[in-house]
Amino acid sequence: MNILCVSAFPERRSTLSAEFAAYGLEPRFVGAPRGMEAALMGWKPAPAWRHPFGKRLLTWGELACMAGHDMAWEIAGTAGPEGALIVEDDVQLTGDPTKFIRRGDLVYLSHKFIEPAGHPEDGLVKAPYTYWTCAYWLSAEGARKLHESVDRTMAVPADEFVPYHFGKNPNLASHHMQVPPAMIEAWALPLELARPSGRWCSSTESSEPAYELRTAVWAAERAKASLLTKSLDDHGWTYEVLMEGRSSWKWDTNFRGGIRKLESLSDWLRRLDESRVRAIALALDGYDVMALSGPQDVLKRYGEMGSRIIVPGELNCRPDKSLAPKLEACQPATWPGEDNPVYRYPNTGALIGMAHDMRREVSIAYSNHVATVDTAQRPGDQHAIQSRIIDAPEPWRIDREGYLFQTLGSGSDKHMEHDNGLPRNRLTGCRPAFIHANGYGNEAAQALARVGPRKMAEPIELASNAGQWHEIGKDILAMPWLKERSARTLAETVNGLQGWQPLPGDNVPGDELRLLKWDAAQAKRMEDDLDRILGPIVEAFWRPAAWRGASDMFFIRYSKDRQPALRLHEDISYVSCSIKL
Repeated sequence: MNILCVSAFPERRSTLSAEFAAYGLEPRFVGAPRGMEAALMGWKPAPAWRHPFGKRLLTWGELACMAGHDMAWEIAGTAGPEGALIVEDDVQLTGDPTKFIRRGDLVYLSHKFIEPAGHPEDGLVKAPYTYWTCAYWLSAEGARKLHESVDRTMAVPADEFVPYHFGKNPNLASHHMQVPPAMIEAWALPLELARPSGRWCSSTESSEPAYELRTAVWAAERAKASLLTKSLDDHGWTYEVLMEGRSSWKWDTNFRGGIRKLESLSDWLRRLDESRVRAIALALDGYDVMALSGPQDVLKRYGEMGSRIIVPGELNCRPDKSLAPKLEACQPATWPGEDNPVYRYPNTGALIGMAHDMRREVSIAYSNHVATVDTAQRPGDQHAIQSRIIDAPEPWRIDREGYLFQTLGSGSDKHMEHDNGLPRNRLTGCRPAFIHANGYGNEAAQALARVGPRKMAEPIELASNAGQWHEIGKDILAMPWLKERSARTLAETVNGLQGWQPLPGDNVPGDELRLLKWDAAQAKRMEDDLDRILGPIVEAFWRPAAWRGASDMFFIRYSKDRQPALRLHEDISYVSCSIKL
């Protein structure tokens, strides 16, 4: 039997070889790329794609995984009438992988059904919308169809790509796929013969987005942008300064100032090199914006919002109130994930989007504005962008909750409060990644002071090898989890908070702070990481345990004066986890 193992990690191959040797089989290893190596092969993510459930951008791991499967499809296309079994290098066999009926072009030996499956026919079910490409059989014809349908510049995960080609992926059917589905015939085993092993941390979903974030700051006089540049430096940003030295370009919203922003942005976007990696571009007003978050957190938020270009929202329609009805008419009542759309009108203190989309849209907005408006009456960049949104609303989204960008002024500063030293919008519940003072009071520092004391908080980032466990004692596993900088910053941040106290009624009281009470969004991110990485490990190591999520997450601290130690005790949890900060 032809067995092709998609493997980017040579250290895993001996384990998999032993699994197949137990059935008298020997796999052929297909050396897949790792992460950014896929970009050197010409692979780029499809710009419109977002994870249908996680609402995030495509990761480097997913891009490399797709490249590896395509390499296997090319080989399997020459496999002859018996086809080929394709497996990933973290698979675990649960039965003899040869004991299934070959039917159609594809048979899933391992699966995660997203939709219900029908009744079995001769031991197989017609494949519904199905995830997991860790083990599947392909006919030679099916392999050729998949390989010939691949567009390396519009890549999506293999989990999404394969069901699209048997007509069972509603998410990709409406996306910007350049190639129509090849229409292969797909089946699946009702009972699996393989599944993800959980031996190693997933290198796909937990890796970073497969994009380069490029950032520009508008500042004719760099010294006046110190509030922004200091906050960017504090959070690990790299950026370029646009318009520097052009102090003769008066900084206001008229033609000489505001519209020059679009001219300089258009020029910068044209110069961005996307020959290797697809870029996401971010532009920020230099004099009255402050960064409260790092690049990875901003990419995460941008991906969650799901649109190609995002601009801040504000309460009033400026500078031309007559555009308000048109702007309202071209927007949906709510966007996906939007709960409380407060700030309905576009502001151009910032823009973020796919670079090639922004390159086109900003250039058109600038050109139309210069061509159609009398020089003396040109009202500036905001009017130009608002007009473009009215003409072509599809790629644009207004941040109407202040999730990425919180715009102050017109009374919106009264919506802000500080929660443990961080700005929070009490109307929408959002903690913004950037605050834009919007020229309020002519001094950014004065406007920003209204949101409370400045206290930076970095996003919590997992270690690159998070979840790669080893056994250090009976029923005790150890593994990396957080990046050192994240652990240190997190410890310093929470240690300065108020509200540390024992859980009421606890038989072993501790000096504790509930993660959910401190930051619900951070608690959700931590819980998602535990579900994605730790859950499969628990279920594999303590089989047949079922992971049901974290029941409680809290910080506990030890000090000589408050709590030097806890007495010996037993946890009520079957599985207990601690992360050292």
